[in-house]
Amino acid sequence: MALIQRARLAPQSLTPAAVMQLQKAVGNQAVCQLMREIEAMAPQSGQERKMKYSNDDTALSLNSPLPAGDNSKGLSLPAQRKLYAQKQVSSPGNPVIQMKLEEVMVTGITHLVEMHGKSLFKSEEAEELEQGDSVTIETTEKVRSRRGPNQELFREDDKKRGTHIYRWYKVKKIGESEESRNLYIREDTFITGIPKKDMASYIGDSPPSLNARPGKKDAKPRSPESRALDRFTRAYWIPMIENDKHKHNFTPHIATMILGSEIYASGNTGDRAIPKDNDWNMEFVEFVNKNDYLLGKRKDQIKKRSKLKTKLKAQGEGRYKPPGVMDHDAMQIIGSAIKEPQSVKFIGMEQKGPTKHGEMLLQDVLHEKKPRNKDRDLGMPRTRLQQQHISGVLLDCLFCHWAHAIFNEIIGPQMGLQITTSGTHGGIPSKWKAPDWLFNDKGAWSVFVKKLDENKVKYNKKNLEEGYVIVEKSSSERMELPDESDSELENID
Repeated sequence: MALIQRARLAPQSLTPAAVMQLQKAVGNQAVCQLMREIEAMAPQSGQERKMKYSNDDTALSLNSPLPAGDNSKGLSLPAQRKLYAQKQVSSPGNPVIQMKLEEVMVTGITHLVEMHGKSLFKSEEAEELEQGDSVTIETTEKVRSRRGPNQELFREDDKKRGTHIYRWYKVKKIGESEESRNLYIREDTFITGIPKKDMASYIGDSPPSLNARPGKKDAKPRSPESRALDRFTRAYWIPMIENDKHKHNFTPHIATMILGSEIYASGNTGDRAIPKDNDWNMEFVEFVNKNDYLLGKRKDQIKKRSKLKTKLKAQGEGRYKPPGVMDHDAMQIIGSAIKEPQSVKFIGMEQKGPTKHGEMLLQDVLHEKKPRNKDRDLGMPRTRLQQQHISGVLLDCLFCHWAHAIFNEIIGPQMGLQITTSGTHGGIPSKWKAPDWLFNDKGAWSVFVKKLDENKVKYNKKNLEEGYVIVEKSSSERMELPDESDSELENID
């Protein structure tokens, strides 16, 4: 290709249009990687900034090969040329690379870490940041470390394994305040490269955290894909709770996920399982397509359900195009299911016995159907795993939230994925059955029991031996929908 040859021989001659053409040919990541290499070789005034590697990461070096798929073809580009790249989001396969100082927005709850010496692995947690907080980072000053979102609990496991690598960026400002401490923030906890007015539309999903505490709500921002799945699920749930026969004993939750090209759905098991005495697919179709069907009585309820119907119909017809979509396959799968709801695979209907929440049934489906490879996570940053969203009409209870976080540590990396959700309402259920994989994995189960004890949850020890948590005193299960304000910027053509 002539352009590639030109880049090799005369990089200074490339125009902005040529750079964009080159990005399309070999990939933005390859071009940006080469720019960093050229910048490192170019003469600089003052002390040269080089990428840091913490001393807990001895397997990595400055001469590490480019990631798979970086088809660089031996190119070199001028260090001073600005890339005319598309908006950049800190997400799998899309690291922050363009600016030296950049303001970013936190997308959940996270802790900064103050590095002492040359290692983040054993350094101290600093203050907690929340969704929407503004931080200015130094994008050229980053550290690669095994320290991850739940490092305190899995320190020994990570120390032996050493395969989960994360990028951490130096923090220069928190809000408007200059920062003199040696603080770092993890790459998967913020978004960047997007105008402030558009940031709400480009938020991605967040993995659950073992730091979640009883009684503390932690509602996560949702991507357009997970909002669409929430909406789809709600359209099944509303006819169930409005049904005269079941309105006093309806399932409190429906969880859904996309696995392959199919949507799996599940309510709770036990005395409030989804009954089979009604055609819920037909109810779904009527709810979506009849404008005045089951709108509710309160003004706010009527407004929300009307908007819900409008967006569902538009997505089924291919007219729903919210900004910030990154997984177009998922949006197409949801759109197809709106037109053909019989394709949805419901599990756990009328299943009696101990109460197992729907998302825990879906965890077992993931464990059973998703292939594992113990070598898959070697050298792989956690942010490059596939994001497996488990959606639903409610926020997670605290026990499900912890179980998701443990899944992400123990099982997820072997599958090449991590579970994300809409967050937790912080409530503790009175009865909760663990997913089969969690109870059968002694190491994982011990982490869950440790969380119960750390948070002073009083439970029946005899039932715990069977993977069944019966709480002596529980906070009431709060039925909270994810915040709908992040849908307001979505457009329908």
